[in-house]
Amino acid sequence: MRYVWERFRQPMPTALTLNRQESLTALAAAVIAIDDEVLPVELAQLTDQLTLAGVDLSPPLLERLTQWVQEVDPLELFWAGVQGLVPQDREIAVQMVARLALADGETLIEENDLVALLGETLGFSHQEVCLLVQQATQA
Repeated sequence: MRYVWERFRQPMPTALTLNRQESLTALAAAVIAIDDEVLPVELAQLTDQLTLAGVDLSPPLLERLTQWVQEVDPLELFWAGVQGLVPQDREIAVQMVARLALADGETLIEENDLVALLGETLGFSHQEVCLLVQQATQA
């Protein structure tokens, strides 16, 4: 699989150690922040998608989310989220990230690359990622 942004493929060291809920939240934050512009529609979709993924959006987690979006490199969030993800959330994570990539009505190259990289990193084939994205975006 070819990535426009080759730097995405290099795992970024992180000091963040995340639990299941935080990992899904970090992946969601990474995809909406990867283009350096977080739009209100993306934030609204972010909370909807996290709730759909089973994340309990407690005030401390929402506070952490706000801090991450403003202060942490999206690639660090992405890799921290991948590291903390539990196996049973693999499909949920890819589908959530795919829906968030479309939150503002268009999918940028950077967002596509993150969706593809997440799927690949989690052990899905290209065809499986395409199927998960199709299922997520047609729902």
